[in-house]
Amino acid sequence: MGMKRIICLLAVLCLVLPATAAAEQHEYIGMMMVVNCKKEVSLREKPTANSQRLDWIPYHAVLENCSSGYGDYYYVEYYGTPGYIHGDYLAVYEGDPEMAYAYPEYYEVMQIVGCPEWTPLREMADVNARQIARVPLGAVVTNCLYYADDFTYMKYKGMEGYVLTEYITLGDGNEVQPELAVKYVTNCNKEVSLRKEPTSASKRLAWVPKGTAIEALDAKDGYFYVCYEGEYGYIFGDYLAYIGYIGDYAGEMIVANCEKSAPLHREPAPEFGMLAEVPKGTVLDGCYEAHDGYFYVGYNDIFGYIHCDYLEVYSGENSDYEQK
Repeated sequence: MGMKRIICLLAVLCLVLPATAAAEQHEYIGMMMVVNCKKEVSLREKPTANSQRLDWIPYHAVLENCSSGYGDYYYVEYYGTPGYIHGDYLAVYEGDPEMAYAYPEYYEVMQIVGCPEWTPLREMADVNARQIARVPLGAVVTNCLYYADDFTYMKYKGMEGYVLTEYITLGDGNEVQPELAVKYVTNCNKEVSLRKEPTSASKRLAWVPKGTAIEALDAKDGYFYVCYEGEYGYIFGDYLAYIGYIGDYAGEMIVANCEKSAPLHREPAPEFGMLAEVPKGTVLDGCYEAHDGYFYVGYNDIFGYIHCDYLEVYSGENSDYEQK
């Protein structure tokens, strides 16, 4: 009887072991991409839903050294970190390997273009995904993760979702051309209203102090769309003046060609007020070319503009001059 039992056990093992070995075979796939999620998926320590989460992997991320054979999960590596992701959120990456790890471009504000009246904001990056809202032509959207050939993630009136990239732009020749520029709050006593909508009857979200520099996107009805301390809203254009962007680095410069001092202006134009008088002979470090003959400089932690008529390149020969 003992010999028969041993023979039976060996026969069972011969049947079980090949099946077990087959179950543990893993197929190498290579590169895969995260799909079918709202924003991100979990990278797990083990191929189970209850396993520890190692990281959040964003939508559209490309993964290396992927292989199957872990139940519903796949083994993946994300920037050197190994783990497991459920197969429902993965697809074989068929794009250009050189472009696989390109991050999406981030834009603070963009604008809807190219659609008849509106375009759907979808829950996921899929034309069949649930529609969250209708985003009208010309609407301003924020916090955009821009993918050139797919959907773009964005926020619109507090809602998060995806819009086809073909319907969104920074204003490069499409039907709606927003102008994103640095503006300066002016023409008010102390502050102006940041409104929820581009109308004076809309709810006030915040008071924006005079002198505040903000990025502004031309919206409609004379209003500009801005972000102030994390709050998005609209300010009427009469209370905003154009500053522009800072140009090339000019190095150290010295205040000269004046009787006692040179005016440091808030903007590259004298009509917008003076911040300080900078004494003749003061050496200014970190000067940048600006607009209309002005240079952007810093003086005693005050930043503004001095006209080139009052500045010369500092050669280091005038050791008696004070450096700021």
